[in-house]
Amino acid sequence: MENLFQVKEISELINKKPVSVNEKLLTPRKKGIIRLICDKRSTQEISEILHISTHTIYNHRKSILAKTNQDTTAGLVKWAIENEID
Repeated sequence: MENLFQVKEISELINKKPVSVNEKLLTPRKKGIIRLICDKRSTQEISEILHISTHTIYNHRKSILAKTNQDTTAGLVKWAIENEID
């Protein structure tokens, strides 16, 4: 009986729909900022588009880099492509 229960649990885990990394880590706002970064927008441009201060953009960028475990903007762009941030 115990083995049957374990098999059922394993089967459920295998068949469970995977949740993409970005769904867990990032808010819609942060995803939007990533899109703008990938679109080669400067911090000033992103600030103007979103009507928030450049300081707030720097804070978002710092948080995004930490959550995605990236050190550079280039690494973040690569991560965004790999994780299909659209």
